[in-house]
Amino acid sequence: MNEQELGSLLRQILTLAGGLLAGAGYMDATQANTITNDLVVAIPALVSLGSVAWSIYAHWNMKKVPGDATALELPRSTTIPAVGKEINLTPMTGLAKVVG
Repeated sequence: MNEQELGSLLRQILTLAGGLLAGAGYMDATQANTITNDLVVAIPALVSLGSVAWSIYAHWNMKKVPGDATALELPRSTTIPAVGKEINLTPMTGLAKVVG
């Protein structure tokens, strides 16, 4: 389903619910229409807000890569060491610490 179909489905479900409540005497047709229109805007807004909140939570306290960090490409014959171990970079200069 695309976004327009989902919006239409949501509107139909809310219209049905509002019609049932209006028919049962809990609200009049104007109130049902107003609530339906408000919820059609509010529900996608809440989904977007939830998405932003989840993104912030998922990236909270992640390690940052320093701006002057250098990435190295290891030869395929080299076994990849565990995080925190050191790699001998004799062809280059000294040792480099594996971070991750």
